[in-house]
Parts: sequence; structure tokens; C-alpha cells
Amino acid sequence: MKTYISIDKRSKKAQKEYYSSQRNSWGNLNPATRTMPNGKAYNRKKKTAEFRKAMAASEPDRRPHLSPLCYSAK
Repeated sequence: MKTYISIDKRSKKAQKEYYSSQRNSWGNLNPATRTMPNGKAYNRKKKTAEFRKAMAASEPDRRPHLSPLCYSAK
């Protein structure tokens, strides 16, 4: 018959084994918090994304190989 040893008195390895056996997986659920982007906040990537989308829609032989920073108004 095995005697019960409290978890606090067990070795670190035994404690880790016990606690890992008690944990469950999240399955298909992703526990990361999701937030909606603020529509009023400044988004650096928005202007670049719009530029790339416009260049992709334009004719492929006339596409410039420059960054969108070259087209910003001074």
C-alpha cells in the first residue's frame, strides 16, 4: 500500500509531473484575446496596404519598383 505524500513535500520533478497531468488542453479554442482595431487611431500599415492594392490593380508592366514613401506629399 502506497502512502500519500503531499504535493509540497514531493520532489520538483514529481510536482511537475503531477501538475502537468492535471492540466487540460484548450482544444480548438484559442485563448489569445482578440480586440477590434480602433478606427480613429493612426495606422501606419493602412497607407502601405492601400498603395500595394492599387499597384496590384494597375497594369503589371507600368508598376514602379519604388516604395510608397517616394510618393508621399511633401
